Amino acid sequence: LRTLLALSLVLACGGAAEAPKQAPPATKTVTAPAPVADDALADRYLAAKERFAALLPEDKAGPARILTELGPGLREVADAAKDVHLRANASLLLGTLYEQTGDLRSAISFYRQAGSLLPDEIGPTRVRAIALAADNKFAEALTEQKKVVADDADDLEAWLLTGELAVKSGDKDTATEAYAGYEMRRKGLIDGLT
Repeated sequence: LRTLLALSLVLACGGAAEAPKQAPPATKTVTAPAPVADDALADRYLAAKERFAALLPEDKAGPARILTELGPGLREVADAAKDVHLRANASLLLGTLYEQTGDLRSAISFYRQAGSLLPDEIGPTRVRAIALAADNKFAEALTEQKKVVADDADDLEAWLLTGELAVKSGDKDTATEAYAGYEMRRKGLIDGLT
């Protein structure tokens, strides 16, 4: 009966009654988690590195397991550590893990990140060239491999790889130069030893 009476009063007044105004919901202050200290990030990196080093050659699923279990933590190290070398090492380890699981594009991306963090170091360039070659990107791999040879002209393996990549990318002139460079340095090393 009360409901009918209230409804008839609303209709008699020509409209619906306004709902009582409620206070807006309280806004929650969201604070970002405190940044993790480099010591803790270094421990995370070292734990992943040790797990990877302990893998047996026949454990083909090992790198994928490590990525699943420790990958997010390694990514945090690669992205958030203040120490540039720590970030680069985490990037290299992630690249290696991805390469071993067959995800060459992710591997190359992490190798590029390591190279950008340490532009004066040739190590990331070496692994990036090999990963690019494994992904059949021979022209890009050749560009990277030329940097490796320029860094250490006495690295015979680097000369051979340069020649191979030049052949695969169709650059016959560079292939000839690379194999000639290899032979000259090999002969020089042999002559120096005798």
